[in-house]
Amino acid sequence: MVLILSKQADVFSFGTLLYELLESKPLYAGLEDKEVTEKLASGDYPMMSASVPAVLHHLIIDCWNLDPKRRPPFKIICRKLQTVIASIAALHGKYIPYPPQQTAIFMFFWL
Repeated sequence: MVLILSKQADVFSFGTLLYELLESKPLYAGLEDKEVTEKLASGDYPMMSASVPAVLHHLIIDCWNLDPKRRPPFKIICRKLQTVIASIAALHGKYIPYPPQQTAIFMFFWL
């Protein structure tokens, strides 16, 4: 198996990280590497719990698109995360000042 490193591959990995953070469990826990590879190659992704907000659920699915060219660039991902952060802040009556072009410090290098 040949691994191709690209921003699209990083987007896929980000979707996986987001899934694992929201679900508090590893993607395909208990499966061997070969089984994980087969599931990913066939587009067989795990279900997400109802507690995962729809916007994040769709973002994860977009990041996992089997066609790397159809995965969102990190600028779009940041905008979607900004919307989520703003919504959460509004629910709690808070204002979160952040530069509009950055959502999280760990993503600044993609902008």
